[in-house]
Amino acid sequence: MMRRKILIPLLILILLVLIATIAYGIYYNNKNNNDILNASIKWAKDLDRLYNETTIGTLYHYGYIKDNKTLLLKKNRDCQVIEIYQDKANFKEEENCNLNEELKKVPIIQIKMTNVSDNTEYRENTWTSSDVKVDVYFKNNQAPINISNMYITLNSQPIITENLIIKADENKIDTYTINLVLEDGSIYTKNFEILIDTTAPTYINADMSNNDFDAIFEDNESGVEKILYYVSDQETPPSNLEQFLPKEQLELLTGITYNIWAVGVNQAGVYSDITYIGQYNKN
Repeated sequence: MMRRKILIPLLILILLVLIATIAYGIYYNNKNNNDILNASIKWAKDLDRLYNETTIGTLYHYGYIKDNKTLLLKKNRDCQVIEIYQDKANFKEEENCNLNEELKKVPIIQIKMTNVSDNTEYRENTWTSSDVKVDVYFKNNQAPINISNMYITLNSQPIITENLIIKADENKIDTYTINLVLEDGSIYTKNFEILIDTTAPTYINADMSNNDFDAIFEDNESGVEKILYYVSDQETPPSNLEQFLPKEQLELLTGITYNIWAVGVNQAGVYSDITYIGQYNKN
């Protein structure tokens, strides 16, 4: 009787452990699968969606998945094909080890861009007025990549660049493509966008009503980012742009007539000409 009392709780405990193990296995497998599918979408984006399929082995090879235990869950799972469509990915039933080995040789291109004017990093989706230098890197490729030619195209047409520099005075807002030609003749590409604005904002007019003042500038490319002012009770114009301040930082005394100059600055950091906008007397 005593033995039966001990045996029943022990069996229940074993059963609970078994259920928990199975549940964890299902959770772990589902989580792993989700991680793999998300990694495949990132892989496709890095390749500018040149391929609509990948394999688990390829993702592990390039570092998109870190846990190689996923490769042991099923025989030859590293060759299992993942199909990618837009921002969705699904496992396919067939396994293709030839595809796996082929994709391991694909160069995954990463681009770093630098503003030539001050040697700072240029970030995509930001504005610049500088020439932009393009440098090419490769993501986690374990084999050497032998490039026979590399060039930049715009609207499918090669553009002349020296040291892969996009000239600000020759180009504007556009999507460019870096093209890598390997020794075997295969071509890999990656698109990148540069937003260039070298044109200064244009002064329109000034609003001096309602006991206030505002200069109005217009910029049809990057847009006006800020307007700065210089005020003086003298008629002598400012000598440099460092004398200009945002309006909220100006200290104006009541009863004094000030002369006001303004400059507009666009999103690319280009300053307009210094413009005299009139006199102002704070009441």
